[in-house]
Amino acid sequence: MYRIYRNTCAPGNLKTIGDYAFFDVGLGGTLQIPDQVTSIGSNAFKISDSSLVGFSGKLTIPASVESLGSVAFSGNKKITSVEFEGNKLTQIPDSVFRYCGLNGAVVIPPSVQKIGRNVFDSTNLKTIYLPKRTDESNTAFINSGTFGTFSNSKLTAIVCHKEDFSVVCSTLGSQFSKKTGYEISVSFVNGGSAEPIDRLYNLPYNYTKDDQGVWSADSTYRFPQIQGKKWGLTENAVSPVSETDIIKQEKLYPISALEDPVITFGDGIDKVYDGEPAALKVTAEHPMAKPIGKAKTGDVVFYYTWSWGTITSSSAVLKGFDENTYNVTDVREPRFPISCGVRVQACLVNGTKATPFYTVDHDFTVHLRQAEPEVNPVYPKGMTNISEGMPQITLSKGDTKGTISWDKDQIFEVGKKEYRWTFVPDKNTDGNYNYASKSGTAVLNLVDGKVFKATVHQAEHGHITPEGEFETAQGSLTEFRIKPDAGYRLKSVSMNGRDVTGEIENDVYTLHNIQSDYEISAVFAPLSAADMKKIADQLPQAASGKPLNEEEKISILDAKQHFDALPETSQEEVPEASKKKLREAILSLPQVQTEVSGNLQLNDQSLLLDNMTSADVQKLYQNDRSFKIEVVAADTRPDRGEAKAIEGQLHGATIYKNMDIRVIKTVVENNKKTIEDLSVLRSPIRIVFDIPEEIRAPQSGAEREFFIIRAHKADGKITAELLTDQDDSDATVTVDSDQYSVYAIAYKDSGISGKDPQIQTPKEERYEVVFDSRGGSSVPSIKILNMVITFRLRILRTEKVFRLQAGINKRNVKINGILMRISSQKTGSCTRGGRSPQMWEGH
Repeated sequence: MYRIYRNTCAPGNLKTIGDYAFFDVGLGGTLQIPDQVTSIGSNAFKISDSSLVGFSGKLTIPASVESLGSVAFSGNKKITSVEFEGNKLTQIPDSVFRYCGLNGAVVIPPSVQKIGRNVFDSTNLKTIYLPKRTDESNTAFINSGTFGTFSNSKLTAIVCHKEDFSVVCSTLGSQFSKKTGYEISVSFVNGGSAEPIDRLYNLPYNYTKDDQGVWSADSTYRFPQIQGKKWGLTENAVSPVSETDIIKQEKLYPISALEDPVITFGDGIDKVYDGEPAALKVTAEHPMAKPIGKAKTGDVVFYYTWSWGTITSSSAVLKGFDENTYNVTDVREPRFPISCGVRVQACLVNGTKATPFYTVDHDFTVHLRQAEPEVNPVYPKGMTNISEGMPQITLSKGDTKGTISWDKDQIFEVGKKEYRWTFVPDKNTDGNYNYASKSGTAVLNLVDGKVFKATVHQAEHGHITPEGEFETAQGSLTEFRIKPDAGYRLKSVSMNGRDVTGEIENDVYTLHNIQSDYEISAVFAPLSAADMKKIADQLPQAASGKPLNEEEKISILDAKQHFDALPETSQEEVPEASKKKLREAILSLPQVQTEVSGNLQLNDQSLLLDNMTSADVQKLYQNDRSFKIEVVAADTRPDRGEAKAIEGQLHGATIYKNMDIRVIKTVVENNKKTIEDLSVLRSPIRIVFDIPEEIRAPQSGAEREFFIIRAHKADGKITAELLTDQDDSDATVTVDSDQYSVYAIAYKDSGISGKDPQIQTPKEERYEVVFDSRGGSSVPSIKILNMVITFRLRILRTEKVFRLQAGINKRNVKINGILMRISSQKTGSCTRGGRSPQMWEGH
């Protein structure tokens, strides 16, 4: 404690503490002012330096003190309470306790009749008790700024005298008025044993005073309970009061309260604006509820008040009985959600009046976001004379309403160039935007001079580009590419009626120095065989190591399209040499490939390209597409039907082997393969089969003839046809064929040297075949001829037919795992390899 003693501060009695006496001294501890002090000067104990400690604890103003100077104790943040012992002070000047750490309650003596500005500003004071005015004309009793600003105040109650209530409220303003009241006793009429409660007028019923005199809300307080009753402001009240209602009278009466309504609230709004109203909805229910138009005394009606949540109070946007739905038609604020509040009041009808007995408030979250506008600018797509000024840009019919214009920071100049535009939508009824703004670019073709119109007339069987009607600038140049359809040629071209066919170069007509409107047209005629020959003979050939350019590729594909479009009679009239040039040109394309695999050759692989369709060609105009046609040959075993058909054409001949020959077309498009088996070609191709040397020589004195038997499946039928050898070589067999499936290479020995050729009938001899079934049921030996045998093997009760063909000079034949040995004693044995029994079939 710091105490001011007479013998330490001044000689004699200390009655006055002068101005700034202990200003920023920074003395710590509690302050005890001597009892004889009558005056304390301004700034006497003020602390302005935040680094200083100042006094702390309780501050007592002695009864002897008659005057205080302004700012006397300001800044002593650790002074927690102040007590006035006497009743001699007449005023408390400005800022005396400003920035002190006052807490709890302060009672100002009755002698004080003037309280200055900012006296209790920026303190932690909770409750203050004001003295009663002794003079009704005293206008300086309290200042509007006595407690500083409302946001800095911690006050829960300002207690004044009943007679000063209106003056204090008027002086302090609307915010502090809500904390101002006077002490009253509230009684419960006919409340039985319910005791009166001491409260503050103008503050809620649940405000109570603690032992330190501080008034604050007690959330646990409840009115006295009466069975089936609530408390109202009058005996006939419909609407009960609640503990949080503001006290406006000293008595409460027990009433029979109506049943509370059931009120539910729909969802808020969270969507992009779509031009349709978005509804906020409330559902209110009560057993006695009626629409306002049908309600009578005793019925319940509902009144709704809708308003938007804003920083400052806003007027209702919709209110009235039964108005339980509010339609939001416009975007309110696109950047973040806002709220739309509704107050629902349940009212009891009494004659022509409806008295509220239940009220509830609810806030809906509304996030109605801006929509993207529909903007399709209309501006000159063709040429525009720059001398006519900035070209107009407008919105299309059906676009979002608003304004579109060219951005101002642009220079419009001759040439084709992009220019920026901006669209701003119209505002809605609230002054906001339902749609977002939008920017974009448009290409303008500005010219310095006149603009003329060109008209291109298209004819059948060809095309001119550019096409239709378009604009050209004075003095400019325009190129027209003239291309006939497949199977046609350009016959003539006219410009404004003048024949300009002779001016065509590489299918392009060039019009120089345009000075007027003009029209151009062409005539196309069918290609002849001679035209096709000329096209084929002029096709580019890929030089060694030098790829074709894009124009050369297109010319080759166009030629193929032309040839395919010719009538069949015209195709036949085209010389074979020209056709071959066309095929070789197609093969020079990097996307085209032919291939042969297996034991055969083709005299001319390019003939496979006759099976390339116009649809295939069309795809090859794009470099990422490819075409392949290949002939694949592999040894095979005919099925029953094919074997039977081939056997019908043998006529005593011997089969060397069977081959499955397939023609496969593969088209690759967008990394997807389309594979097609071509069983019938557009035209025959010549196939060359190699004959192994070991079977070329016949028996002594005989001649051996080789030929091909073709088995073909079509429409569910199998037919076989003998194809004769087209060459004179003993090492090969050459045939022409347009059908592909199973081919049998066969031979027949005939004739003796010097005699007429004929089939030699071998000497008939019989052989014995012995079967070793290796665990199966026994099979007796059989006698067979030396030519063709048919036998059955029974293995574990399974029966299958086998065929074996052998010449009389053979001693061992192995067919599908069955080994037959022909012994010198003209007997044979047949054994089966493998460990598990199975069915076999062989030829």
